[in-house]
Amino acid sequence: MLIVDSGMFRKQFVAYVIVTKPMDVTVERRYSDFFALRQELVRIYPGFVVPPIPSKKMGKGRDHALLQKRRIIFQQFLNDTLEHPLLRRSELITQFLSLPDAEWAKTMKLFSKRPTPKEVSEFSTVEGKAKVEVTGATETYCQQVAALAGKIKEEYRILKRYNKIIAHNFGVLAESMVRAGDSCQRLSLLYSELEGKNQARLFGCMGELHTKLGNTYKAFKESFEKTFPYLYQYLKKEAVAIEELANIKKAAGVAVNNNEKKLWKKKEELFLRKDVLKWKIVNVDVNGLLNDKPLAFAEMLPEETREAERERAVHGYYANKVEEEFKRITHKNEMLLKDYYENLPSLFILKEIELQKLWTGFFNNLKNLKLTEENMNSVKH
Repeated sequence: MLIVDSGMFRKQFVAYVIVTKPMDVTVERRYSDFFALRQELVRIYPGFVVPPIPSKKMGKGRDHALLQKRRIIFQQFLNDTLEHPLLRRSELITQFLSLPDAEWAKTMKLFSKRPTPKEVSEFSTVEGKAKVEVTGATETYCQQVAALAGKIKEEYRILKRYNKIIAHNFGVLAESMVRAGDSCQRLSLLYSELEGKNQARLFGCMGELHTKLGNTYKAFKESFEKTFPYLYQYLKKEAVAIEELANIKKAAGVAVNNNEKKLWKKKEELFLRKDVLKWKIVNVDVNGLLNDKPLAFAEMLPEETREAERERAVHGYYANKVEEEFKRITHKNEMLLKDYYENLPSLFILKEIELQKLWTGFFNNLKNLKLTEENMNSVKH
């Protein structure tokens, strides 16, 4: 699957052309389609970190540079979604990549009418059964993730900024080298007019060297500029999603503790008053419970007790998902960064070889120049 065009202009919107191989199925999707897809995936797969998409705040209009930025992030969104152990199985993904525009819109309307999963039994899982047991190790891990996710997000933001600075500095260096090369070439022409052949050749070589160095640094600039800022922006958004998931787990834990305390207090008061009618016990002899507090607590207020158990199961589900999703994303990002950075050394090695050839050629030209005192005097006179 590949987004082959970063923006097909229509009268009122921009469409991204997606081709899925080997079937050669081609569809056009706009920003709102990607947004609606992700929102629906978040809704129907609670607890899973759905890959991020570019923000609307990245810019407005039909600027080609903006569309290219969005294309890169949309491409990574689709790649990660199709590699996700659960999301890739979704009927919604298949239809997003295959249905014509009109049919896709109808599909989204049908999906949006489906109820949002609320019970653990309704949650989709990779293994087929949701994990709800929470150990001390799981709680500790979740706390660590919650504490570190914000810091990770901030470091990606800083890394993105410094990569922009690196790209900018390579650009400044490239432009300065080219301009220095132009100046050397002008000096070469001036010396030629004065019959200073050696000086003309020297500055000609220097001009060629500076220009080629400038083109090399320009390639470095483009490498940093076109890839890494968007990669780090994407990873930062994933860190935000992990942070949000950890916060959902934390909020669920607080709610469970508060509600269980209230329920326990309510049962305590009902037991002390022996008001068995308000115990709401069905098909159980309450007389045998009046002096058995643990058994009475287990039987009274059955609906509220089941709701508390449901909330605890949901909390346990999110606690396990924080651990599972953080580990999954960490491993996935290791591979993603590895792929991106593996291409970088090859670029630097190739350019390093070119630089060595440039300098070797330049010094060879210097050896061939005989800048004797006689030559210099011929320029002066």
